[in-house]
Amino acid sequence: MPGRTTLIALVLFWFAALGWQFAVVVWPVIRTGDPPGTGISLSDETTASAPSRFRIFLNGREIALARIQLTHDPATETFRSSAEFSAQGVKQSGPSPTVLAAGWLPAKSMLEVDRAGQPQAASSLIKIPGGEVATLLARRGNRMVGDKVATLEASPETRLPGQTIDFPLGEGRATLSLLHPAWRWNGLRAGQRWTARLIDPLADSLLASNQAHGGQPVGCEVSRQMENPPDTEGELPCWKITASREDLEITIWSAVQTGKVMRQQVRLGSGPGADLWELVREELLQQ
Repeated sequence: MPGRTTLIALVLFWFAALGWQFAVVVWPVIRTGDPPGTGISLSDETTASAPSRFRIFLNGREIALARIQLTHDPATETFRSSAEFSAQGVKQSGPSPTVLAAGWLPAKSMLEVDRAGQPQAASSLIKIPGGEVATLLARRGNRMVGDKVATLEASPETRLPGQTIDFPLGEGRATLSLLHPAWRWNGLRAGQRWTARLIDPLADSLLASNQAHGGQPVGCEVSRQMENPPDTEGELPCWKITASREDLEITIWSAVQTGKVMRQQVRLGSGPGADLWELVREELLQQ
């Protein structure tokens, strides 16, 4: 008969093993329908001065460089992700994709969220032949409202008839963008599933009208196993997020250790005519 101390130790160990089994195996399965954690961490605030850089590819051809900066406004407790797209340093080769014929660069995109990750505002500005198109969205209750307006260079004070934008926001992590990668994805778990809302004025202004998905819900799921991003040398464990609806599929590789988005792929359309956009963090290409 074991002594009292040994018996207590065995019982405590048994309860600890049951607790670990529940936390690691059972609880993640129960919570697969929850959205990922969206809180902005203090590390984001302290490293906000260091922008991230993504190389943009369309159907395998590099077309732009995106420089993304995160800033914090203590007065409103909001975080603004601002992206500037340019052709600086882009290696031009082969025939230009149709999207370049409009001369959309330089372009800008902005997404503002609160500390919980909920969208507060969004905007974009792209070039068009002879002018530019500006989109501005702001949160009103549980909706995003705004408009998209074109302005001609020959008459900058004349605003052409605009398009009104108004759509509802869902619960949980409401924001997912096609061409503006998130700063990070925190707290991902294997097999996790949730519904996000697509908010990307840049993509909606740049892509054909039948490829615009702004305001639409999209189902998201995290891979069951960690994996390296495509074409990566060395080990870089990532969670792979897949989001799809109709003729749209978004795939995101988020580093397990930091949550940073390392690569994002967006497939628009189906069959041989589908377009593949790839946004690759520059440091990933330098490995």
